[in-house]
Amino acid sequence: EATEITMTTKELEQRLQAQDLLFLVEKHRCNESRENLLRRFLTARDNDVEKAFSFLKSDLEWREQQHVFKYHSLTSSKVLGVDGDVSGKTMLDSMFAIGYLGKDFQGRPVVYRKITPQLDAVKLTTETNMTYEKFIEYNIWLLERMAKTMSDEGQWVTILDLSELRFGHITKMHLNWVKVLADLLKEHYPERLGKNMIINAPTVFSTAWTIAKTWLDERTKQKISIYTSEKSVRCPLLHHRHTEQPLYVVVVMLLFL
Repeated sequence: EATEITMTTKELEQRLQAQDLLFLVEKHRCNESRENLLRRFLTARDNDVEKAFSFLKSDLEWREQQHVFKYHSLTSSKVLGVDGDVSGKTMLDSMFAIGYLGKDFQGRPVVYRKITPQLDAVKLTTETNMTYEKFIEYNIWLLERMAKTMSDEGQWVTILDLSELRFGHITKMHLNWVKVLADLLKEHYPERLGKNMIINAPTVFSTAWTIAKTWLDERTKQKISIYTSEKSVRCPLLHHRHTEQPLYVVVVMLLFL
């Protein structure tokens, strides 16, 4: 099996070389080895070389068009700010908290996200400088930042806390923004997600999940675990953290300032 994987990786490399695309792979792989990058795209396409080639070619073109490299030297305030106005970032932070918990026992970075009662995309886009395009840029920046925390190698773990999710949060606009993130992960960060733990999921979440899971491929859905209470998540959560402190004690340092 290892020999077969090596062969398909070489085939993909040759395909890229024939199309003069290896220089873009080198440009955008950062600290990730070429072999690992190619393997990620092959895995996401079940080791089909032609499908992996089309997938990677599309991603490289997107990275060039979006000038993804620029995000590596920016802060979130620079990404979201317009002429010094950071009102969009300030309000977004109050609606959607993000914290870095360190690394799990496999050395993967663990990122914590929490929806707050203040979540209101309409208010965010009408009362601040936040736009749909800025939201996309912010999430590109965030994903690039997550990759950087692990030197561009391996996978990450995310914990989404829905303890304060309310029925009023399940709107078309909010679901569209969730889809933006799902599409970014699927189209440009294949095999980066190691585990996604959705914790404290209220009953109302089932409505959103029925819709959201249609945007995900089977491989991604298998990496998602949903827990409805603190008790049900305690053991799985400790498996992904070095500390036994309560989650609210650990999440005291916000990253990405």
